[in-house]
Amino acid sequence: MSKRSVLALVALVLLAGVAYVAWNVRGDHATTRDAAASDARSPELGALATSTSLAVASIAVPSASASVSVAFASFGWGGGDGQLGRSRPHEANPEGPMSLTSDGKGGALLLDQVNGRVVKLDADGKPKGTIKVPLLGAQDVAVAADGTVAVLDRLADKQVQLFDADGKPRGSLPLEGKGIAEGGAVTGVFVDGDKVYAEKEHGPLVLLGGTDGTPGDRTEIPGRPSRDGTSWISAGITKPDEGRLWLSAITRATNQHRFTRELRMGVPVPSLLLLDSDKSGVVYLAMQAMPSEGHSVVLLECLAGKDGAPLGTVQLPASTLPEETFREFAVLDQGGVLHAEMTESGVVYRKYDCR
Repeated sequence: MSKRSVLALVALVLLAGVAYVAWNVRGDHATTRDAAASDARSPELGALATSTSLAVASIAVPSASASVSVAFASFGWGGGDGQLGRSRPHEANPEGPMSLTSDGKGGALLLDQVNGRVVKLDADGKPKGTIKVPLLGAQDVAVAADGTVAVLDRLADKQVQLFDADGKPRGSLPLEGKGIAEGGAVTGVFVDGDKVYAEKEHGPLVLLGGTDGTPGDRTEIPGRPSRDGTSWISAGITKPDEGRLWLSAITRATNQHRFTRELRMGVPVPSLLLLDSDKSGVVYLAMQAMPSEGHSVVLLECLAGKDGAPLGTVQLPASTLPEETFREFAVLDQGGVLHAEMTESGVVYRKYDCR
């Protein structure tokens, strides 16, 4: 490996190591993140220009009228068919559906942890069955190409529980061990082929094992696997008050740094809400943004997987409800995203695209 490549990888590791202070999502683990502190702890991207292929893009924040959505599915609150659970206890955080993911076939899976289940939706957004989930603190869900469903509980049972395509339990993989000292540091579950990973503090991913329940060797990969199989991607916030972000990619086949791109949104960006890609390699980055004092919106940015070049931006409404969620977006394999919009009457899942 050349000296330039080594320096690039070192720089990327440093960026990934501080990314967790810039990520801040609604929910229980939001209290462990300090987005405001990222300004003091994150390196200046400009200083990395000599060791990485740094590019800078200034993004124009679109108006609300720029958003075009299609309603995919809607649910009222409750525990019956066609409903999702909501909990508002007096002495704990209120909760809505914690997470969602694409099933790779145009449908989706919704983690309805209040009702102890995963709800399956077909490509038309219609319920097509449920999986009973006995975990005490389920927070995230992922699905493999063969239909295996992985459900994360990082705080109570501290494991990833696996179910086959028919919803039958297939085994479980413990979180804590080599590479993960505390389950609370886990920030997501990801499936890549037949491998199940836990993400640690929005940085490296630790191999927990296979989709068949076989334990893994706990090796690490340096970012989230892109769905086109070409890259490991990572992102973070450099200066929240200025809306300065970074996106980086490593080529999987060679372990070589591909690009690092800085995005300048022009408005404060206190937190990131989504980093994922579709089957074509397009990267989707969603963030909380504050165009004016006291006013919050969600921006969804599409970027080219080969070099991080911006492809488009749309503005989404920000949630104003107190319900705790772990993941409110899911990228669809064919492109675009699903976004969960909670209201006092229920949840609407809408499709957006920014390409």
